[in-house]
Order: sequence, then C-alpha cells, then structure tokens
Amino acid sequence: MCLKDMIVEMPEEIERIFSDYKMNLVQIRESDRYVFHNDDVKTVFEISREIFNGNFGKIAALYKHREIDPGLITVIGKITDSAELMRQGNGGEVSNMCTALEKLKQEGFEEGRQEGRQDGIRELVCEWVRDGYSTEEIAKLLKKPEEFVRRLRESSVERA
Repeated sequence: MCLKDMIVEMPEEIERIFSDYKMNLVQIRESDRYVFHNDDVKTVFEISREIFNGNFGKIAALYKHREIDPGLITVIGKITDSAELMRQGNGGEVSNMCTALEKLKQEGFEEGRQEGRQDGIRELVCEWVRDGYSTEEIAKLLKKPEEFVRRLRESSVERA
C-alpha cells in the first residue's frame, strides 16, 4: 500500500514526494510467521504477540534469563496499552522480562479487583433503585456523595 493511497486529499506537489513511499503493515497477533532480522524488533513483536494471546508462561520461559533494554519494554507497553510496562521501561526499573510481567500481572489483578468492586456496587445500586430507594438514601447507605450514585445509575441505564 502506498501512502498516497491512504491520504484522501493531497496537493499534487506533495503527492510527488510520496508517490513511491511503501508502507509495510504488520499484524502483531500474526507476527510469528514473519522473519525479523533485528533481534530487538523480533523481541518486541514476540513479547507483544504473546501478551495479546495471554501466553505469559511462554514469555517467562523464553525471556527468563534475558535482559531486555528498558526502551524495548516501553515500546512493548505502548503496543499492548500497558501503562505499567511503559512506566517500568521509562523508569528503567526492570531489565528482566519476568519481573516486568509479574508487575504487569499484579496491575491486571488490581484492575480486575477494582472493576469487580465497581460492578458489585453498580448492581447493588440497581437493586436498591428497583426497591424504591432514592439517590439520597443510596448515597447514605454507601457513604458516598449523591453525584457518585447518580453517575452509577446513569451508567447502569446506558448498559441496559
């Protein structure tokens, strides 16, 4: 695919600059069939792919004793949308992928707990609303501001 094919409107003088510019697009989830000649690129694609596939054990086995440049960890964090990996890479905290993955798993567990708590509170609010409790009463029961309860009620209606 050429860049000029991706841009809808382009002045003719600029089009000439990009006319032969080729872009190679690669799907990370299917990157195991590609051959990368640069070890860093191979590492980024391999780890990112396995994170997307949830194969943390495979990553641990392959990279247990390998040090990874913090810059690569940052890139992997960006690709996989992991704030924790980006933070670790930017801070130069870890150079071992196993340590980074353990911290990543902890982040995932904590996010899951938070989401679970929010879902539980949301379900409770819905139940109390069905039972006829007012926003003010629910806020007192939860020991939360009324605005918090209103937002939960609204998000519950949107999900339904």
